[in-house]
Amino acid sequence: GAGNVLLVSRQPDASVGGDAAWDEGVGVQGVRGRLAESRFDLDSENGNGNGNGNGNEAAEMTKNGAQRSSSAPTPAPGMVVFDLDGTLWYPEMYMLGGGPPFKHDAKSGDVIDSYGTKVELIGASRAVLYALKTDEKFKNTRVGIASKTDEPRWAQECMRKITVGDGITMKDCIDFEAIYYGNKQTHLKDLARQGNIPLEETIFYDNEMGNIRSVSKIGVQSVYTPDGITKSNWEKSLKEYAQTQKAAK
Repeated sequence: GAGNVLLVSRQPDASVGGDAAWDEGVGVQGVRGRLAESRFDLDSENGNGNGNGNGNEAAEMTKNGAQRSSSAPTPAPGMVVFDLDGTLWYPEMYMLGGGPPFKHDAKSGDVIDSYGTKVELIGASRAVLYALKTDEKFKNTRVGIASKTDEPRWAQECMRKITVGDGITMKDCIDFEAIYYGNKQTHLKDLARQGNIPLEETIFYDNEMGNIRSVSKIGVQSVYTPDGITKSNWEKSLKEYAQTQKAAK
């Protein structure tokens, strides 16, 4: 059967600590306005997250959240799959005038292209990737990339050089990749084969509704992320996944 489509409103969710303070920007402009939140603490109700500081501080904040996320709903998904452009980072590759070589920015953990444009992890992407790599809760969860980016070689360099904390790169957090043109149903089926993980045990995140509608038709829980990965859509998707799995038993 078809998978669930999770639509998370752009309206700030007052019940979720970190998101409540975000402005109500829409689409790319909303993403740009929220870049500072990429270093937030997953348990930011305590108020110790901020948008400044170096990679070590970012790692400490995400580590705090990762340690507490063990209280999150179970079971954890077999695989989580992310789009790249506009979901994990911004700008999108096709928007870059400079391209490679990309230089790692030690302060933020992001990269800067040859024209001086920074490619930044957006929203909660850094914290989520760090948690997937380090949190015991996700030890059996695999991470996939499903992308139709225009510049796959540039994307590969960015993934090798962007860090999420403690010197961990994006590449370190990723188990499987499907980066090519085509219907994203093909990407998800490819990743399922690579990981030997059922589509029904996968969550897919993308900022384009066409991809969400398509992938949901093959039984994958699909999460629309118009402003990238946020604390709200991440936590809601895990909760919905756990509820769906329990109901299926």
